[in-house]
Amino acid sequence: MKKLIVVRAGSSDWQKDLPTADESRIQGTVPLPLSQEAKQRLRRIGELIQRENPDRLISSGNESSGATSEFLARYCRLKPKTVAGLHELDFGLWEGLRIGEIKRRYERSYRQWCLDPTTVRPPQGETVEEAAQRIREALRQIQHK
Repeated sequence: MKKLIVVRAGSSDWQKDLPTADESRIQGTVPLPLSQEAKQRLRRIGELIQRENPDRLISSGNESSGATSEFLARYCRLKPKTVAGLHELDFGLWEGLRIGEIKRRYERSYRQWCLDPTTVRPPQGETVEEAAQRIREALRQIQHK
């Protein structure tokens, strides 16, 4: 029987040592390198994955998941396959902004996002439901192959 092991994308230095939530940034699809801490965690994850004798590594191939899959592929001696539909939620114009900036520039949308993120489309981004549908379709394609 085949197993599916899902690994969250490793963190970047954007998420490190932030004094307040207002100073953290929305990453979305912005490609960032892995932090040293993320690499240490991925080594431990790689050891666990190797025990399962994987035959494939699938990634969205962009943002930090691309760096994560490349790191794990080298560690586990696998060639990563990319499936674009697996990429992070597209936050559009919010990507790269600090939470405090979003609160000020998009006050109404941000408040609604906090209440119910499924009802908001960030400017030039996608809704949570659109992202979920895209990911479901990508998983169907993977399962079919």
